[in-house]
Amino acid sequence: MTYAQVAVIFPVVVVSPRYFAKVILLGDLFQAVNAFSYVQNALSFIINSYNDIATWEAVTPAIG
Repeated sequence: MTYAQVAVIFPVVVVSPRYFAKVILLGDLFQAVNAFSYVQNALSFIINSYNDIATWEAVTPAIG
């Protein structure tokens, strides 16, 4: 899963220039990375559950 690997690095790349410019502290950098992780995990529910959803759809009769 390439998107999962990119999601680990992406927030660091985006926020680290502000850290190196001394606009934010190291703790702020980690908080931003942690917040991005929570959002990414929540939004990737469909992707992570695709096999279960496809299996459920395959065994559920069509309505209508």
